Amino acid sequence: MQIRFIDEVDTKETAEASNSSARLNARTWFKDKINSRAFYFTILASAVVLYLALGVGRSLTDSPGCDEGWFASPAFNLATRGHFGTTVLEESNMRMTTGLHQYTYWVMPLNLLAQAAWYEAFGFSLISMRTVSILWGLVALAALFVMLKTLSGDKKVALLAFLIVAVDFAFIRSASSGRMDMMSAALNFAAFAAYLRLRERNFTMALLVGQSFVVASGLTHPNGLLGFAGLLFLILYFDRRNLKLRHLFITAVPFIVGGAAYGLYVINDPRLFLTQLSGNSSGRLWGLASPWSALKFEIAERYIGSGASGANLLKLSLLLAYVAGIAGALSTREIRRHRGYRALLILAAIYFAYFTFFEGTKLYLYLIHIAPLYAAILAAWVRWVWANARAMRWITAPAVCGLILIHLAGSAYVMRRDSYHKSYLPAVAFLNQRSDPQTTITGTAELSFGLTRYDSLSDDKYLGYYSGRRPDLIVVDSRYEEEHEAVRVRQPEIYRHINERLAREYRQVYDHAPYRIYARR
Repeated sequence: MQIRFIDEVDTKETAEASNSSARLNARTWFKDKINSRAFYFTILASAVVLYLALGVGRSLTDSPGCDEGWFASPAFNLATRGHFGTTVLEESNMRMTTGLHQYTYWVMPLNLLAQAAWYEAFGFSLISMRTVSILWGLVALAALFVMLKTLSGDKKVALLAFLIVAVDFAFIRSASSGRMDMMSAALNFAAFAAYLRLRERNFTMALLVGQSFVVASGLTHPNGLLGFAGLLFLILYFDRRNLKLRHLFITAVPFIVGGAAYGLYVINDPRLFLTQLSGNSSGRLWGLASPWSALKFEIAERYIGSGASGANLLKLSLLLAYVAGIAGALSTREIRRHRGYRALLILAAIYFAYFTFFEGTKLYLYLIHIAPLYAAILAAWVRWVWANARAMRWITAPAVCGLILIHLAGSAYVMRRDSYHKSYLPAVAFLNQRSDPQTTITGTAELSFGLTRYDSLSDDKYLGYYSGRRPDLIVVDSRYEEEHEAVRVRQPEIYRHINERLAREYRQVYDHAPYRIYARR
């Protein structure tokens, strides 16, 4: 009996040892798989596929915005008619639109030139315009990966940030829009990546290439100033002791070349250039005079929004995730003392200060510039938690997965809503049915993508108050309604003109949200 008992104990101990060994082997196998190059490239490829699926999906289902119609106009005219005017907008309504049928000075030209070249090669359409942004999104992702891998020295941090940014709602929104924001952000991140990658091998080349990208970004959008400020900080942070007087002349070369190229266009009408550009930029620096109000408005408008709508709840949940990442990074001594992570935190602070005090419009679209930095800081903290705080792993890992799912859900909602097919195309089809080659239409600029005759549309939000024109058809959408409400107290004579014109001279013939169409009596 005693012998049998010992045998049973030995058998039990052997089984437990075998199970323990099996668990250890499984853990080792799993760890090896995670650290393998195949796993690494699988995650990268999966993130790129997700990005393309979301970007293309939203491009095909989201209604265009008025600014897409505005920015397509000069590129379309250059590609098809050889002039660079923004003919879709009424000239007489604002100072910034003065003379813009002849010259487009109110926005920077590089993205518009890239669009024109793209239209020459692949034709003009809404999806063609948005494809330009999708491709620049790939450039931005690649630049961010190189930048973060160089700053962190940890490819897993770069990989996690890459995945989060690839599905980020703000990033996908810009990638699926024909605006120039994605191109500007991509060029800024390319400047940082090029400088950080080249600085130890060829400091002079790093300065030259980095500043060239900064100039290109500035010629794409004024938010190229972010790239200038950010690159200047990185240069002083990492290499201030290496700077020589000759480097100042080298870094000036891209600015001289870019300024001279743009100057050749500006010299056609310098006075008009100042009129349009100053008109478009007026009022954006109010934050300097009211810093506390600017800070409150920055958080409330850009990051939270008003009301309890699904979109604002989405924005709030994403904000909380990134705030947690920043707070975690700042409270972790190893991250604060890490030279690369400290640079990332300071860079994010520079961007936040710029948007708070120097950018008064508080457009959500501009998050494309700073959201990737938030994602990178979050990735750095999550990586530290995973390596050093075992108890918190089971909180942070599901939280990151939840963050990614929230981003995916936001884009999925926009695609499922399908406002392009359910609202936009029916309205455009109705306009085409009611039009002939002589028909004139007033409406928001995005309608131009679907009209049979591109030149039939004029975006005149005041419905002829300044121009005196009486179009055959008028389209009022939510944007026009907001513009009309804005002048009700400030300029009651315009508000009265709009209401009297629609009531007395036109009759409503179409109503399908958000478009109401009026035909002349």
